[in-house]
Amino acid sequence: MELKKTVVITQTESGLSLRLGAEQRPVDAADEYIFRLLGKGAVEDRALIDLVAKEESLCEITAELRLAQLVLDYGDYLAPAHGSVFEV
Repeated sequence: MELKKTVVITQTESGLSLRLGAEQRPVDAADEYIFRLLGKGAVEDRALIDLVAKEESLCEITAELRLAQLVLDYGDYLAPAHGSVFEV
């Protein structure tokens, strides 16, 4: 999973925010650690699933569902998935 090349992550007084052109969206506090990681570059799906499972004490399937919801919520800011388990 990775962000689109033109997405900028900014820190605001209320938390992280994603900017794509003129569009800006705040990041839910529960999702900030994921976007901090994605801000450093692409992350393999398996590694991201494992991280979310560990960080949130979830089983693998629940972590996959959690990330699937993240894709639905922030899909405009994520690069198209090719061969990803989260491809929509």
